[in-house]
Amino acid sequence: MQVTIKDNKSGRSITVEYDIGNSLDEAVEKFGEDVVWQAAKSELLTSVRDRVRPKLVAGTSDDEIRADVATYKLGERASRITDPLAKIKSLLAKLPPDKRAAFEAILNG
Repeated sequence: MQVTIKDNKSGRSITVEYDIGNSLDEAVEKFGEDVVWQAAKSELLTSVRDRVRPKLVAGTSDDEIRADVATYKLGERASRITDPLAKIKSLLAKLPPDKRAAFEAILNG
């Protein structure tokens, strides 16, 4: 399998070949069950974190996040934020403090 690695600091990139096998069975045979499980576990937990992080930013309650995670099936895409207020909160959370303060000043008239 080809893997491309880029380094923004140096501006360099390289593509290398690394054989990870073509199936789960081949990967287990090549690296062992424990290595494959650790790699899979790391990626799966990253998927859960990636699903939860936008909800934290949007101000979703802990109970709502836990309920979402309890029913989440890995591989499913997260639903888009449909609540306009949640969307606004999410956008405000991303603003630098000075721009957020200026925006709040405008709202407070």
